Amino acid sequence: AAPPFALGVDISAPLLRLVTVRGGEAAVGDGVAVPLRDGVADAAVAVAVLHHVEARERRLKVLEELVRLVKKGGRVLVYVWAAQQEEPERTVKKWTAMEGRRNDYYVPWHLSLKAEDGFEPGNAEDCEARAAAMGGEYDREKNAIRLMRYCHVYEKEELCGLARELEPAAKIVNVFFEKSNWAIELEKAG
Repeated sequence: AAPPFALGVDISAPLLRLVTVRGGEAAVGDGVAVPLRDGVADAAVAVAVLHHVEARERRLKVLEELVRLVKKGGRVLVYVWAAQQEEPERTVKKWTAMEGRRNDYYVPWHLSLKAEDGFEPGNAEDCEARAAAMGGEYDREKNAIRLMRYCHVYEKEELCGLARELEPAAKIVNVFFEKSNWAIELEKAG
């Protein structure tokens, strides 16, 4: 059998650079239209992806794409942030709630600048330019790029309801809660 091969896909080329600098394989692509053929993978994993997709229709399309990518009988594993945070004082209570939108937030994220990732941490001009290119701000104190990310936190039934819309193409085989995340495992019909 061939050795396993993993490929990371993300819309952000600057973030993918961090993967390739560390020796990983990566390709630029949008989760709603992944540039790979049907049934190319035994499994697909989306961790910390779906909760950053704003529109419900796009969330469903991401799930459809993950199912499309796996072979018949293949598995899809998706982790999303849960509305039931185990330490809310460290998470949702620090986030900025979006007015009039249930379970939608803006969440600060700091991307540490490291020389091994191709950054010049001592060069403020370089760091500020890279931060601006990513739509963020350079935080000199933390030597990081601060970005505000959209996040939708899920209730269990909401995630299951979204996944059930994939039937009969895929079925839910497992749902579980782990460290402030809901996870769902799907199996492609075969």
